[in-house]
Amino acid sequence: FFITARDLTLLGYYASEIGCTQAREYILVPGRYDGNAPLKPGQKSWAT
Repeated sequence: FFITARDLTLLGYYASEIGCTQAREYILVPGRYDGNAPLKPGQKSWAT
């Protein structure tokens, strides 16, 4: 039960406007997929 509740909470947060714009970087039209993109220190991960 706990794992399901946690997963649904995280899904709801990251699917919300706040989760997509403040917690992660959002780009409306993403470019090519790079599964191993380097991130600089302090850079947000992508929401899309």
